[in-house]
Amino acid sequence: GKDAVDRVSRELAQLPGIDLDGVVTVECVNNKVHLEYHPDGTRDETLTGGVPPLGWEVFEPWLERLDAWLWNFISGMETDLETFRRLKAEFGGSVYMDVHSLCLEHVPGRPRRHRRPERWKEWVEGVRWLQMNEAEAGLLELGEPRPLQLEEEARLAGRLHGLGAEVVLFTLGSQGARLYGADGSTAAQPVPDAGPAVDPTGCGDVFGASWLVLHTAHDRSPVEALAGAVEAASVAATRRGTRGLAGFLR
Repeated sequence: GKDAVDRVSRELAQLPGIDLDGVVTVECVNNKVHLEYHPDGTRDETLTGGVPPLGWEVFEPWLERLDAWLWNFISGMETDLETFRRLKAEFGGSVYMDVHSLCLEHVPGRPRRHRRPERWKEWVEGVRWLQMNEAEAGLLELGEPRPLQLEEEARLAGRLHGLGAEVVLFTLGSQGARLYGADGSTAAQPVPDAGPAVDPTGCGDVFGASWLVLHTAHDRSPVEALAGAVEAASVAATRRGTRGLAGFLR
């Protein structure tokens, strides 16, 4: 959004390896999220702002420039399904997807409620690496935003493998994360002691980006990348915001 683009661009420019050609400005107020956390770890999320879904013309120039493409649905309205399906079909590399806010309805001025995404199988079909948290997994498997039993989780992973996912990653908050490979491999990674957690905001985002970088750019196996991603997310939880986080993770 035009009210935030200068500040965001300045912050991104301080990080190595960032190409600011990817920053797109729209003549709208930027999205902002108000989060209220509850003692049980759940939260209420209210979204304001008006960044619209981005069209094919924004994404097409990047099809030949990227080896892998991380799609983190932070608002759930980054693009529409038909554009995303076209991108998956025409992009020659691999797609990593965090379903995240695709599982949240949006009513302006009211906390967002969980709901199973319409045509969710078409959203995830053809994605190579797929991430979701416990509530999102419950929505896809049962239509309810609740943690799955292990057998339910394994069943959902199998369904997602059938839709093309090579690796399915379930983030479990303070319990770490689990991985299910289409080759039958499984792994669970507990949270290491990185210090007292002060803010869980963004830990799932750090997890996904770290796993993708470790696996694709540093040739770590999916299980090795899982351990690194959980460690990175646990470090993110020990601080508020992202200031200094990139250097610490390096």
